[in-house]
Amino acid sequence: MRALVYTAPNIVEVRDVPLGELQAGKARIRVKYAGICGTDMDIIAGRHQRARPPLVLGHEFVGTIEAINGDGGAFRAGERVTAYPLISCGICCACRMGLPNACHSLNLLGIDCPGGDAEYVDCDTATLARVPMGMTDAAAAVVEPFAVAYRAVRQAGFKPMDTAAIIGAGPIGLIVGTILKRFAASRVFISDTNPARLAIAEPLGLEPVLVPDEDFAARVAQNTPGGGADVAFECSGSADGALTMTKVCRTAGTVCIPGIHGTPRPVSLLDVQVKELRFVGTRVYTPLQFREAIDYALMMQGDLEKIVSHIIPLAEAASAFALIRDASILTGKVLIDCR
Repeated sequence: MRALVYTAPNIVEVRDVPLGELQAGKARIRVKYAGICGTDMDIIAGRHQRARPPLVLGHEFVGTIEAINGDGGAFRAGERVTAYPLISCGICCACRMGLPNACHSLNLLGIDCPGGDAEYVDCDTATLARVPMGMTDAAAAVVEPFAVAYRAVRQAGFKPMDTAAIIGAGPIGLIVGTILKRFAASRVFISDTNPARLAIAEPLGLEPVLVPDEDFAARVAQNTPGGGADVAFECSGSADGALTMTKVCRTAGTVCIPGIHGTPRPVSLLDVQVKELRFVGTRVYTPLQFREAIDYALMMQGDLEKIVSHIIPLAEAASAFALIRDASILTGKVLIDCR
């Protein structure tokens, strides 16, 4: 089969990869669309600690079951599915607490084993999730990052009519914003350094702020009753974002951090103390939240499709990473057509 393979830092290639025998308890999925995310960008840059080449990338995908080896339970060949891509140990403290998403040895498809940026991917049948009738394939391909954003909003304790500030208008930031609007946020401000990304935000009902041209904290403070957002989401994973997240939040507000910070960042602990801020972490999603996210994604698929900016054929998929890095090009979520 053809697959997108990470072969060395800053090198990805579309290669022929042996398909192999379908193992017991697994389903073979013929992939239609697979998404590229920030983790994939870190992998090809050589910054991911676990990913080792050669590796078939991809943990966000939708496709059709081609075959099942063994008892497929409720699933049959021909059904459209996505898959819960997390692999947890089941025995560590986090798993025993019902938090397999925070497993001490958490693995993922496309990072620790071959992923879905390919014509086919094999998954445990227990991880499959049916794509509802009426959901488009493009929306279904965005279910995984949607689940990341959905858990972040839940973790933050967001309430209807709260104000929110989002740092980073990448796919996760944009999806967090769409969920907040669906959940009746009064105002949602979103910042980025890339005007092309902010161009996607405004039609979604978000209030874009281009930094550093405009002071994000000042804009939020001037337009919220509490002089800052009720909830701030740091989705950029950047050093500037880490410093800004405490500035945009009101006194006794909440800061939630969906963005991945691979290195320690300076944070204003004085803001945390003086404002009595509440900090909350969030890591991917639980199995239940992944399935809940599918239901919400069906209701919100019109907005999710607006976030998808490009669909690139598998044969040209190696070019997608340069496209995403190019700040002059409007890119939201980029999908690979794996057919």
